[in-house]
Amino acid sequence: MNIRDKNLCADCFEEMSGGGVCANCGRPAETDKPACALDEFTELQNGRYILGRVLGVGGFGITYAALDTQSNSGVAIKEYMPSALAERNGPDVIGKAGRESEFADGFARFNKEWQVLSSLTNIKSIVCALGFFSENKTAYIVMERLPGADVKALLKETAPQEVLHFCEFVLKNIGAALIEVHNRGIIHLDVSPANIFFRSDGSLLLIDFGSAVYVNDASPDTVQLKHGYAPPEMYSAKIPKGPWTDVYALAATYYNLVTGIKITGAETRLIKDDLKPLKELNPDVPQYVSDSVQRALSPDLKARYRNVSEFLRGFSNQPPLVTGPEIPDEKRFPAPPPKRPYPAPAAPPDTLSRRPDTLRGTDRAVDVINKIGKLMNSVTPKTPFQTQVKPVPAPKSPAFSPALIASSKSFGTFRIALRPGIVYSVGRVTGPGFSDFAISNDPRISKIHFRVRFDDAQSKFIIADLSTNGTFLPDGRKLDKGKEYSLCPNDVICPGSRECTIKVVTE
Repeated sequence: MNIRDKNLCADCFEEMSGGGVCANCGRPAETDKPACALDEFTELQNGRYILGRVLGVGGFGITYAALDTQSNSGVAIKEYMPSALAERNGPDVIGKAGRESEFADGFARFNKEWQVLSSLTNIKSIVCALGFFSENKTAYIVMERLPGADVKALLKETAPQEVLHFCEFVLKNIGAALIEVHNRGIIHLDVSPANIFFRSDGSLLLIDFGSAVYVNDASPDTVQLKHGYAPPEMYSAKIPKGPWTDVYALAATYYNLVTGIKITGAETRLIKDDLKPLKELNPDVPQYVSDSVQRALSPDLKARYRNVSEFLRGFSNQPPLVTGPEIPDEKRFPAPPPKRPYPAPAAPPDTLSRRPDTLRGTDRAVDVINKIGKLMNSVTPKTPFQTQVKPVPAPKSPAFSPALIASSKSFGTFRIALRPGIVYSVGRVTGPGFSDFAISNDPRISKIHFRVRFDDAQSKFIIADLSTNGTFLPDGRKLDKGKEYSLCPNDVICPGSRECTIKVVTE
Protein backbone atom coordinates (compact mmCIF):
# COMPACT_ATOMS: atom_id res chain seq x y z
CA MET A 1 0.00 0.00 0.00
CA ASN A 2 1.25 3.48 -0.90
CA ILE A 3 2.27 5.55 2.10
CA ARG A 4 -0.17 8.25 1.02
CA ASP A 5 -3.02 5.79 1.41
CA LYS A 6 -2.23 5.20 5.06
CA ASN A 7 -3.68 7.33 7.80
CA LEU A 8 -0.37 8.40 9.32
CA CYS A 9 0.64 11.36 11.46
CA ALA A 10 2.82 13.77 9.49
CA ASP A 11 4.95 14.37 12.58
CA CYS A 12 5.70 11.01 14.22
CA PHE A 13 4.48 8.74 11.35
CA GLU A 14 2.36 6.61 13.68
CA GLU A 15 -1.20 5.54 12.80
CA MET A 16 -3.69 8.33 13.42
CA SER A 17 -6.67 7.61 15.65
CA GLY A 18 -10.10 9.15 15.30
CA GLY A 19 -10.75 12.76 16.19
CA GLY A 20 -8.09 14.26 13.95
CA VAL A 21 -5.39 14.29 16.67
CA CYS A 22 -2.45 11.89 16.86
CA ALA A 23 -2.72 9.75 19.98
CA ASN A 24 1.07 9.27 19.99
CA CYS A 25 2.38 12.85 19.73
CA GLY A 26 -0.75 14.96 20.11
CA ARG A 27 -0.35 16.76 16.79
CA PRO A 28 -3.49 17.65 14.80
CA ALA A 29 -3.92 15.94 11.46
CA GLU A 30 -4.42 19.24 9.64
CA THR A 31 -1.48 21.66 9.69
CA ASP A 32 -0.68 24.78 7.68
CA LYS A 33 1.86 24.18 4.92
CA PRO A 34 3.97 27.00 3.46
CA ALA A 35 3.24 27.51 -0.22
CA CYS A 36 6.88 26.88 -1.18
CA ALA A 37 7.12 23.56 0.72
CA LEU A 38 6.74 20.04 -0.65
CA ASP A 39 3.56 18.15 0.16
CA GLU A 40 3.40 15.95 3.22
CA PHE A 41 4.36 12.30 2.54
CA THR A 42 6.48 13.23 -0.48
CA GLU A 43 9.04 10.46 -1.07
CA LEU A 44 12.72 11.18 -1.68
CA GLN A 45 15.61 8.93 -2.73
CA ASN A 46 13.30 6.29 -4.21
CA GLY A 47 11.25 6.03 -1.04
CA ARG A 48 14.20 6.00 1.41
CA TYR A 49 12.84 9.15 3.07
CA ILE A 50 9.23 10.27 3.53
CA LEU A 51 8.64 13.93 4.32
CA GLY A 52 6.20 15.02 7.01
CA ARG A 53 5.20 18.42 8.36
CA VAL A 54 7.34 21.54 8.02
CA LEU A 55 9.42 22.15 11.15
CA GLY A 56 10.78 25.52 10.11
CA VAL A 57 11.35 27.90 7.21
CA GLY A 58 14.47 30.07 6.92
CA GLY A 59 15.89 32.43 4.36
CA PHE A 60 17.70 29.64 2.52
CA GLY A 61 15.86 26.46 3.36
CA ILE A 62 12.91 24.49 4.63
CA THR A 63 13.26 21.85 7.35
CA TYR A 64 10.85 18.92 7.40
CA ALA A 65 10.05 16.13 9.81
CA ALA A 66 10.83 12.90 7.95
CA LEU A 67 10.89 9.14 8.27
CA ASP A 68 13.94 7.09 7.30
CA THR A 69 12.32 3.90 6.06
CA GLN A 70 15.58 1.93 6.21
CA SER A 71 16.06 2.44 9.93
CA ASN A 72 12.38 3.18 10.64
CA SER A 73 13.48 6.23 12.62
CA GLY A 74 12.54 9.87 12.62
CA VAL A 75 14.97 12.39 11.09
CA ALA A 76 14.92 16.03 10.05
CA ILE A 77 15.62 16.95 6.43
CA LYS A 78 16.65 20.44 5.35
CA GLU A 79 15.96 21.39 1.73
CA TYR A 80 17.77 24.16 -0.11
CA MET A 81 14.84 26.37 -1.09
CA PRO A 82 15.61 30.13 -0.91
CA SER A 83 12.13 31.53 -1.52
CA ALA A 84 13.47 34.96 -2.51
CA LEU A 85 15.72 33.47 -5.18
CA ALA A 86 13.82 30.40 -6.38
CA GLU A 87 10.40 28.96 -7.12
CA ARG A 88 8.79 25.57 -7.46
CA ASN A 89 8.27 23.87 -10.80
CA GLY A 90 6.44 20.79 -9.59
CA PRO A 91 8.81 19.28 -7.02
CA ASP A 92 11.84 20.96 -8.63
CA VAL A 93 13.50 24.10 -7.28
CA ILE A 94 14.38 26.58 -10.04
CA GLY A 95 16.28 29.87 -9.68
CA LYS A 96 14.17 32.90 -10.55
CA ALA A 97 14.93 34.80 -13.73
CA GLY A 98 17.75 37.25 -13.10
CA ARG A 99 18.64 35.63 -9.77
CA GLU A 100 20.37 32.53 -11.14
CA SER A 101 23.86 33.51 -9.97
CA GLU A 102 22.60 34.29 -6.45
CA PHE A 103 20.78 30.96 -6.43
CA ALA A 104 24.00 29.18 -7.42
CA ASP A 105 25.98 31.02 -4.72
CA GLY A 106 23.38 29.99 -2.14
CA PHE A 107 23.60 26.40 -3.32
CA ALA A 108 27.37 26.49 -2.72
CA ARG A 109 26.77 27.84 0.81
CA PHE A 110 24.26 25.08 1.46
CA ASN A 111 26.80 22.49 0.35
CA LYS A 112 29.37 24.10 2.67
CA GLU A 113 26.90 23.84 5.57
CA TRP A 114 26.90 20.08 5.02
CA GLN A 115 30.69 20.00 4.89
CA VAL A 116 30.87 21.94 8.15
CA LEU A 117 28.34 19.75 9.94
CA SER A 118 29.97 16.54 8.75
CA SER A 119 33.31 17.74 10.17
CA LEU A 120 31.78 18.34 13.61
CA THR A 121 30.68 14.79 14.36
CA ASN A 122 31.02 13.50 17.92
CA ILE A 123 30.89 16.97 19.49
CA LYS A 124 28.42 17.09 22.32
CA SER A 125 25.67 19.71 21.87
CA ILE A 126 26.14 19.92 18.08
CA VAL A 127 23.37 18.64 15.83
CA CYS A 128 24.48 15.45 14.05
CA ALA A 129 24.41 15.43 10.23
CA LEU A 130 23.55 12.01 8.81
CA GLY A 131 23.64 12.45 5.06
CA PHE A 132 23.49 14.66 1.97
CA PHE A 133 21.92 14.09 -1.44
CA SER A 134 20.71 15.92 -4.54
CA GLU A 135 17.21 15.61 -5.95
CA ASN A 136 14.52 17.84 -7.50
CA LYS A 137 17.30 20.10 -8.87
CA THR A 138 18.25 21.06 -5.33
CA ALA A 139 19.98 19.47 -2.33
CA TYR A 140 19.01 18.03 1.06
CA ILE A 141 20.80 17.58 4.38
CA VAL A 142 19.63 14.73 6.63
CA MET A 143 20.02 15.42 10.36
CA GLU A 144 19.12 13.77 13.63
CA ARG A 145 15.74 14.62 15.04
CA LEU A 146 15.21 14.27 18.76
CA PRO A 147 12.21 15.34 20.84
CA GLY A 148 12.57 18.56 22.76
CA ALA A 149 11.77 22.26 22.77
CA ASP A 150 13.17 25.67 21.90
CA VAL A 151 15.26 26.97 24.79
CA LYS A 152 13.03 30.04 25.19
CA ALA A 153 9.92 27.90 25.41
CA LEU A 154 11.51 25.91 28.21
CA LEU A 155 12.64 29.09 29.95
CA LYS A 156 9.01 30.19 30.22
CA GLU A 157 8.28 27.03 32.22
CA THR A 158 11.25 27.56 34.56
CA ALA A 159 10.55 28.75 38.11
CA PRO A 160 11.76 32.37 38.68
CA GLN A 161 14.28 31.28 41.32
CA GLU A 162 15.81 28.81 38.85
CA VAL A 163 16.16 31.16 35.86
CA LEU A 164 19.77 32.18 36.52
CA HIS A 165 20.80 28.58 37.10
CA PHE A 166 19.09 27.52 33.86
CA CYS A 167 20.70 30.33 31.85
CA GLU A 168 24.13 29.47 33.30
CA PHE A 169 23.59 25.85 32.22
CA VAL A 170 22.80 27.02 28.68
CA LEU A 171 25.81 29.34 28.46
CA LYS A 172 28.36 26.85 29.77
CA ASN A 173 27.14 23.91 27.66
CA ILE A 174 26.88 25.88 24.41
CA GLY A 175 30.17 27.56 25.28
CA ALA A 176 31.88 24.17 25.66
CA ALA A 177 30.51 23.13 22.26
CA LEU A 178 31.77 26.35 20.65
CA ILE A 179 35.26 25.75 22.03
CA GLU A 180 35.41 22.45 20.15
CA VAL A 181 33.91 24.01 17.02
CA HIS A 182 36.56 26.75 17.08
CA ASN A 183 39.32 24.22 17.66
CA ARG A 184 38.26 22.54 14.42
CA GLY A 185 38.71 25.84 12.59
CA ILE A 186 35.05 26.85 12.27
CA ILE A 187 33.08 29.91 13.49
CA HIS A 188 29.29 29.54 13.89
CA LEU A 189 28.36 33.23 13.31
CA ASP A 190 24.68 32.72 14.20
CA VAL A 191 24.49 31.90 17.91
CA SER A 192 21.11 33.00 19.30
CA PRO A 193 18.27 31.58 21.42
CA ALA A 194 16.47 30.52 18.24
CA ASN A 195 19.38 28.22 17.38
CA ILE A 196 19.60 26.49 20.78
CA PHE A 197 17.40 23.44 21.19
CA PHE A 198 16.69 21.71 24.50
CA ARG A 199 16.30 17.96 24.05
CA SER A 200 13.93 15.91 26.18
CA ASP A 201 16.88 14.02 27.69
CA GLY A 202 18.07 17.27 29.29
CA SER A 203 20.91 18.01 26.87
CA LEU A 204 21.32 21.00 24.56
CA LEU A 205 21.85 21.29 20.82
CA LEU A 206 23.39 24.16 18.85
CA ILE A 207 21.80 24.10 15.41
CA ASP A 208 21.81 25.97 12.07
CA PHE A 209 25.34 26.15 10.70
CA GLY A 210 24.16 27.86 7.52
CA SER A 211 26.22 30.97 8.30
CA ALA A 212 29.30 29.13 9.57
CA VAL A 213 32.66 29.81 7.94
CA TYR A 214 36.11 28.31 8.16
CA VAL A 215 38.33 30.45 10.31
CA ASN A 216 41.06 30.69 7.65
CA ASP A 217 38.67 31.43 4.78
CA ALA A 218 40.23 34.33 2.89
CA SER A 219 36.87 35.45 1.46
CA PRO A 220 34.03 34.35 3.74
CA ASP A 221 30.50 34.33 2.39
CA THR A 222 27.98 36.98 3.28
CA VAL A 223 25.61 35.80 5.99
CA GLN A 224 22.23 36.72 7.36
CA LEU A 225 22.50 38.94 10.42
CA LYS A 226 20.46 38.66 13.59
CA HIS A 227 20.33 42.19 14.99
CA GLY A 228 20.94 42.18 18.71
CA TYR A 229 23.19 39.11 18.50
CA ALA A 230 25.60 40.04 15.69
CA PRO A 231 28.68 42.08 16.75
CA PRO A 232 29.98 45.05 14.76
CA GLU A 233 32.40 42.97 12.67
CA MET A 234 29.44 41.11 11.15
CA TYR A 235 28.37 44.35 9.44
CA SER A 236 31.60 44.73 7.48
CA ALA A 237 33.62 42.38 5.30
CA LYS A 238 36.75 44.39 6.16
CA ILE A 239 36.75 43.62 9.91
CA PRO A 240 38.22 40.24 10.96
CA LYS A 241 35.90 37.61 12.35
CA GLY A 242 36.92 34.86 14.71
CA PRO A 243 36.04 33.13 17.98
CA TRP A 244 35.49 36.58 19.53
CA THR A 245 32.55 36.98 17.14
CA ASP A 246 30.79 33.97 18.67
CA VAL A 247 31.74 35.27 22.15
CA TYR A 248 29.61 38.37 21.53
CA ALA A 249 26.65 36.35 20.25
CA LEU A 250 26.86 33.89 23.16
CA ALA A 251 26.88 36.75 25.67
CA ALA A 252 23.97 38.46 23.87
CA THR A 253 22.05 35.18 24.06
CA TYR A 254 22.66 34.93 27.81
CA TYR A 255 21.68 38.60 28.29
CA ASN A 256 18.44 38.03 26.42
CA LEU A 257 17.56 34.84 28.32
CA VAL A 258 18.19 36.47 31.72
CA THR A 259 16.45 39.80 31.08
CA GLY A 260 14.05 39.12 28.21
CA ILE A 261 15.66 42.11 26.45
CA LYS A 262 17.32 41.88 23.06
CA ILE A 263 20.20 44.31 23.13
CA THR A 264 20.46 47.19 20.69
CA GLY A 265 21.94 46.36 17.30
CA ALA A 266 25.73 46.63 17.19
CA GLU A 267 25.69 49.20 14.40
CA THR A 268 23.66 51.50 16.69
CA ARG A 269 25.85 50.79 19.72
CA LEU A 270 28.88 52.05 17.79
CA ILE A 271 27.20 55.47 17.69
CA LYS A 272 25.65 55.45 21.15
CA ASP A 273 26.18 52.58 23.53
CA ASP A 274 23.39 52.53 26.11
CA LEU A 275 23.73 48.88 27.15
CA LYS A 276 22.86 48.52 30.84
CA PRO A 277 24.91 46.05 32.90
CA LEU A 278 23.05 42.90 33.92
CA LYS A 279 23.48 43.80 37.58
CA GLU A 280 21.31 46.90 37.10
CA LEU A 281 18.50 44.89 35.55
CA ASN A 282 18.69 41.89 37.88
CA PRO A 283 20.25 42.42 41.33
CA ASP A 284 20.55 38.64 41.79
CA VAL A 285 23.21 38.46 39.06
CA PRO A 286 26.69 38.27 40.68
CA GLN A 287 28.89 41.28 39.95
CA TYR A 288 31.60 39.16 38.29
CA VAL A 289 28.99 37.61 35.97
CA SER A 290 27.67 41.05 35.05
CA ASP A 291 31.20 42.32 34.41
CA SER A 292 32.18 39.32 32.26
CA VAL A 293 29.04 39.58 30.12
CA GLN A 294 29.58 43.34 29.71
CA ARG A 295 33.13 42.71 28.51
CA ALA A 296 32.01 39.94 26.15
CA LEU A 297 29.49 42.40 24.64
CA SER A 298 32.05 45.11 24.00
CA PRO A 299 31.71 46.56 20.48
CA ASP A 300 35.50 47.05 20.56
CA LEU A 301 37.14 43.82 19.38
CA LYS A 302 40.26 44.38 21.42
CA ALA A 303 38.34 44.99 24.64
CA ARG A 304 36.29 41.82 24.18
CA TYR A 305 37.31 38.32 25.28
CA ARG A 306 39.43 36.71 22.55
CA ASN A 307 37.84 33.28 22.84
CA VAL A 308 35.07 31.40 24.60
CA SER A 309 37.40 29.81 27.14
CA GLU A 310 38.44 33.24 28.41
CA PHE A 311 34.78 34.26 28.63
CA LEU A 312 33.78 31.13 30.56
CA ARG A 313 36.59 31.64 33.05
CA GLY A 314 35.57 35.26 33.61
CA PHE A 315 31.94 34.18 33.93
CA SER A 316 33.00 31.66 36.62
CA ASN A 317 35.12 34.27 38.46
CA GLN A 318 38.36 32.46 37.58
CA PRO A 319 41.52 34.34 36.58
CA PRO A 320 42.74 33.92 32.99
CA LEU A 321 45.25 31.12 32.50
CA VAL A 322 47.13 32.74 29.66
CA THR A 323 47.15 36.00 27.81
CA GLY A 324 44.62 35.82 24.98
CA PRO A 325 45.89 35.91 21.40
CA GLU A 326 45.93 39.29 19.75
CA ILE A 327 43.23 40.15 17.26
CA PRO A 328 44.82 40.96 13.90
CA ASP A 329 44.61 44.45 12.46
CA GLU A 330 44.47 43.25 8.85
CA LYS A 331 41.30 43.95 6.93
CA ARG A 332 41.13 40.25 6.11
CA PHE A 333 42.77 37.10 7.30
CA PRO A 334 45.48 35.96 4.90
CA ALA A 335 45.01 32.72 3.06
CA PRO A 336 46.42 29.75 4.97
CA PRO A 337 49.89 28.56 3.96
CA PRO A 338 50.30 25.28 2.07
CA LYS A 339 49.85 22.28 4.31
CA ARG A 340 53.02 20.22 4.32
CA PRO A 341 54.34 17.90 7.03
CA TYR A 342 57.74 18.44 8.55
CA PRO A 343 60.39 16.20 6.95
CA ALA A 344 62.11 13.52 9.03
CA PRO A 345 65.62 14.30 10.25
CA ALA A 346 68.51 13.18 8.05
CA ALA A 347 69.94 11.03 10.85
CA PRO A 348 68.39 9.70 14.09
CA PRO A 349 69.10 11.98 17.06
CA ASP A 350 71.45 10.53 19.64
CA THR A 351 69.46 11.93 22.56
CA LEU A 352 66.23 13.74 23.10
CA SER A 353 68.16 16.96 23.58
CA ARG A 354 69.72 16.84 20.11
CA ARG A 355 68.43 19.63 17.90
CA PRO A 356 67.61 18.39 14.41
CA ASP A 357 68.60 20.96 11.82
CA THR A 358 66.51 19.54 9.01
CA LEU A 359 63.49 21.68 9.89
CA ARG A 360 65.06 25.00 9.05
CA GLY A 361 63.42 24.94 5.66
CA THR A 362 60.01 25.07 7.27
CA ASP A 363 60.77 28.06 9.47
CA ARG A 364 59.87 30.50 6.73
CA ALA A 365 56.46 28.86 6.35
CA VAL A 366 55.96 29.00 10.09
CA ASP A 367 56.63 32.76 10.03
CA VAL A 368 53.64 33.26 7.74
CA ILE A 369 51.28 30.92 9.58
CA ASN A 370 47.79 32.33 9.69
CA LYS A 371 47.47 34.38 12.89
CA ILE A 372 44.11 32.80 13.47
CA GLY A 373 45.88 29.54 14.36
CA LYS A 374 46.28 30.96 17.86
CA LEU A 375 42.56 31.55 18.10
CA MET A 376 41.75 27.96 17.15
CA ASN A 377 43.26 26.74 20.41
CA SER A 378 41.15 27.60 23.44
CA VAL A 379 42.32 26.99 26.98
CA THR A 380 39.92 25.12 29.25
CA PRO A 381 39.87 24.55 33.02
CA LYS A 382 42.77 22.44 34.21
CA THR A 383 42.65 18.79 35.19
CA PRO A 384 43.66 17.73 38.73
CA PHE A 385 47.24 17.08 37.56
CA GLN A 386 47.52 20.52 36.08
CA THR A 387 46.14 22.41 39.08
CA GLN A 388 49.02 21.03 41.15
CA VAL A 389 51.47 23.16 39.16
CA LYS A 390 51.58 26.76 40.34
CA PRO A 391 51.63 29.19 37.42
CA VAL A 392 54.82 31.21 37.09
CA PRO A 393 54.11 34.79 36.03
CA ALA A 394 55.56 35.62 32.63
CA PRO A 395 58.37 38.18 32.68
CA LYS A 396 57.34 41.70 31.76
CA SER A 397 59.63 41.71 28.74
CA PRO A 398 60.30 38.07 27.85
CA ALA A 399 63.36 37.34 25.80
CA PHE A 400 61.67 34.28 24.31
CA SER A 401 58.24 32.97 23.40
CA PRO A 402 57.96 29.21 24.01
CA ALA A 403 55.51 27.49 21.71
CA LEU A 404 54.54 24.30 19.93
CA ILE A 405 54.37 24.32 16.15
CA ALA A 406 51.73 21.70 15.36
CA SER A 407 51.35 20.32 11.84
CA SER A 408 48.73 17.74 10.83
CA LYS A 409 46.81 16.76 7.71
CA SER A 410 43.49 17.54 9.36
CA PHE A 411 44.26 20.92 10.99
CA GLY A 412 47.18 22.21 8.92
CA THR A 413 50.01 24.11 10.63
CA PHE A 414 49.54 26.47 13.55
CA ARG A 415 51.32 27.81 16.60
CA ILE A 416 50.37 27.11 20.25
CA ALA A 417 51.86 29.69 22.61
CA LEU A 418 52.92 28.37 26.03
CA ARG A 419 53.35 30.29 29.25
CA PRO A 420 56.41 29.22 31.27
CA GLY A 421 55.67 27.05 34.29
CA ILE A 422 52.10 26.09 33.33
CA VAL A 423 51.31 22.50 32.43
CA TYR A 424 49.15 22.04 29.33
CA SER A 425 47.47 18.92 27.97
CA VAL A 426 47.43 18.31 24.22
CA GLY A 427 45.41 15.80 22.23
CA ARG A 428 42.41 15.20 19.98
CA VAL A 429 39.51 16.54 22.08
CA THR A 430 39.21 19.78 24.04
CA GLY A 431 36.82 20.73 26.80
CA PRO A 432 36.44 20.28 30.57
CA GLY A 433 38.24 17.08 31.57
CA PHE A 434 39.99 16.81 28.20
CA SER A 435 42.88 18.59 26.48
CA ASP A 436 43.65 22.28 26.48
CA PHE A 437 44.65 22.19 22.81
CA ALA A 438 43.48 20.01 19.91
CA ILE A 439 46.15 19.25 17.29
CA SER A 440 44.39 16.74 14.99
CA ASN A 441 41.24 14.68 14.62
CA ASP A 442 43.23 11.52 13.76
CA PRO A 443 41.80 8.68 15.92
CA ARG A 444 45.36 7.46 16.61
CA ILE A 445 45.82 10.57 18.75
CA SER A 446 44.27 10.18 22.21
CA LYS A 447 41.80 12.65 23.65
CA ILE A 448 44.59 13.64 26.04
CA HIS A 449 47.78 12.55 24.29
CA PHE A 450 50.60 14.24 26.20
CA ARG A 451 51.26 16.97 28.73
CA VAL A 452 53.87 19.67 28.30
CA ARG A 453 55.35 22.61 30.18
CA PHE A 454 58.27 24.95 29.53
CA ASP A 455 60.93 25.12 32.24
CA ASP A 456 62.36 28.61 31.85
CA ALA A 457 65.17 27.89 34.32
CA GLN A 458 66.54 25.15 32.03
CA SER A 459 65.15 26.59 28.78
CA LYS A 460 63.73 23.14 28.04
CA PHE A 461 60.31 21.67 27.35
CA ILE A 462 59.20 18.89 29.72
CA ILE A 463 56.92 16.36 27.99
CA ALA A 464 55.18 13.21 29.25
CA ASP A 465 53.22 10.80 27.06
CA LEU A 466 49.71 9.87 28.35
CA SER A 467 48.37 8.16 25.25
CA THR A 468 47.23 4.75 24.07
CA ASN A 469 49.21 4.65 20.82
CA GLY A 470 52.33 6.39 22.06
CA THR A 471 54.47 9.41 21.26
CA PHE A 472 57.52 8.96 19.02
CA LEU A 473 60.68 10.63 17.89
CA PRO A 474 61.01 11.10 14.12
CA ASP A 475 63.39 8.11 13.99
CA GLY A 476 60.67 5.84 15.44
CA ARG A 477 61.79 5.61 19.07
CA LYS A 478 58.85 5.59 21.48
CA LEU A 479 58.64 7.59 24.71
CA ASP A 480 57.83 5.61 27.84
CA LYS A 481 54.29 6.35 28.95
CA GLY A 482 54.11 8.60 32.01
CA LYS A 483 57.84 9.33 32.05
CA GLU A 484 58.98 12.93 31.71
CA TYR A 485 61.45 13.82 28.96
CA SER A 486 63.20 17.13 28.30
CA LEU A 487 63.27 18.57 24.80
CA CYS A 488 65.43 21.40 23.59
CA PRO A 489 64.11 24.08 21.24
CA ASN A 490 63.64 22.77 17.69
CA ASP A 491 63.27 19.12 18.78
CA VAL A 492 60.40 17.24 17.16
CA ILE A 493 57.95 14.56 18.35
CA CYS A 494 55.22 12.64 16.55
CA PRO A 495 52.05 11.99 18.62
CA GLY A 496 50.31 8.76 17.62
CA SER A 497 51.72 8.63 14.10
CA ARG A 498 53.55 10.66 11.46
CA GLU A 499 50.18 12.18 10.51
CA CYS A 500 50.97 14.85 13.08
CA THR A 501 54.28 16.41 14.15
CA ILE A 502 55.09 18.80 17.00
CA LYS A 503 58.11 21.06 16.93
CA VAL A 504 59.06 22.88 20.17
CA VAL A 505 60.40 26.41 19.66
CA THR A 506 61.31 29.52 21.65
CA GLU A 507 61.08 31.97 18.77
